[in-house]
Amino acid sequence: MFRALVGTAVHFTGAELISLAAGVLLRNTAGAIILVAGALFVVPGLFKLLPRSWNDAGGPYLPPNAANAVMKMRTASASLSPGSGLAVFAGYIVVLLAGATVMLTRRDA
Repeated sequence: MFRALVGTAVHFTGAELISLAAGVLLRNTAGAIILVAGALFVVPGLFKLLPRSWNDAGGPYLPPNAANAVMKMRTASASLSPGSGLAVFAGYIVVLLAGATVMLTRRDA
């Protein structure tokens, strides 16, 4: 139960950090909202339309699926373990924030 609560907090905080990085990278609020909404809600749904082998191989590594692995009490066989899900989700966040930091220092320095 506690891990699900902490996982939910990590998921929401990570989504906010991804949104922040997208906003800094794009410098356009509407574009960042559409990008993040698409990445977190639309792409996982479209990914299920791909062949099953592709979905099984790449689906767990999408940002929302990796974050969901941290939140769930029981993990499915096709999903990542909680530790792996956290590492993948944190990797997305670190890469996006690093790119946003570089772009912010170059454009607005």
